[in-house]
Amino acid sequence: MKTSVNKQVLAYGINIFLSVLFSVLITAVFIALTAWLMLKGKVSAGAERIILNAIRILSCIAGGYLCGKRNKIRGFLWGLLVGALYCGILLMVRKTTGSPLPLKPVSTITSVISCLAGGMLGGMLS
Repeated sequence: MKTSVNKQVLAYGINIFLSVLFSVLITAVFIALTAWLMLKGKVSAGAERIILNAIRILSCIAGGYLCGKRNKIRGFLWGLLVGALYCGILLMVRKTTGSPLPLKPVSTITSVISCLAGGMLGGMLS
């Protein structure tokens, strides 16, 4: 009985890891695409912030969807967890690269809420 529970917990952990990794990879690909489009002059610098917010939200939706689909039950909670881990990774990357956190805490709070809501929405859609 105990090994069955341990296998299921391990499976959930692997699914969460893969979903967050999927979200990060989607983010990297779309940020690289956005950078290339900006280099070619197809995207204005003013649209950059909107595009980055959309990338973040869509990546969380995709990760939440994947995790909810793989875990099959309570998709919204798994999606919320994926969104929280994704947001944590973003904040850690920002801190380790030396990028300062925004001076206005409203910006950081909005970022956290959008990650959580995107992950939860993806989990609900699964």
